[in-house]
Amino acid sequence: MEIHRQNIILGVYQKKTNKPYESSNHSLLPGENDFSKTFVIYNEGHTLGNPLKHIIVHPEVTFCGYTIPHPMEQKIHFRIQCTGKPAAEILRQGLKDLKKLNEEILVMLKSEIKNELES
Repeated sequence: MEIHRQNIILGVYQKKTNKPYESSNHSLLPGENDFSKTFVIYNEGHTLGNPLKHIIVHPEVTFCGYTIPHPMEQKIHFRIQCTGKPAAEILRQGLKDLKKLNEEILVMLKSEIKNELES
């Protein structure tokens, strides 16, 4: 599983480019700030949203969840509300942690398959 930066927008990266958003390119929703943001992640669904929601467990996080606006749209709205660290930083760390966990599982699976084939 690989999440490309261009798939995440609103506070992190623009869709289809690797350039950070300029504040003039978008406006925050009412009540949003660095500690309360909704990220739109394109070309993803429950496969990313659910594990990411469960892996983002920090004492600073007061709310973490996601929605799929419409079943025909290939995007999720991922919301983080927190204190202490900015929401974008918590999202980045959550993605890194999820990637690391997936890599560890892949190593274990390859090892078990190899052991099974040798026996």
